Amino acid sequence: MDGYNVLHAIRRFAPRGGDPAPKRAAFERWLAEAAIRHGVTNCVVVWDGSIAPDEAPSIQSLDVIYSGPSKSADVELLELCRGAYADRAAGTWVVSSDRGVQRPARRLGFAVLGAMTFYRRWATA
Repeated sequence: MDGYNVLHAIRRFAPRGGDPAPKRAAFERWLAEAAIRHGVTNCVVVWDGSIAPDEAPSIQSLDVIYSGPSKSADVELLELCRGAYADRAAGTWVVSSDRGVQRPARRLGFAVLGAMTFYRRWATA
């Protein structure tokens, strides 16, 4: 999941010009809880940029990855699709509203959901 792509699409989590850290943390908690409710044992959110090691969250059922200073979350997400998750494409969603992520992810066999579609599915169940 492209973290900022989803975060900015959902009004209750969007930082709207403020410090994104509290909204990011709230979204991560919501996402971890939603994953548990849906029986998802492995959920990955990829954020652009870097974070200080003492700020890195440790949340059950949620893997949080920062792309680092030299690449985008989009690039990191597609690298995961081509690498660590390549053999799980059939049962894995890629969540991004960015067509530059959606197209290659679909070609690799992943189901793709836009940010709002994903949120609506997980927020109502």
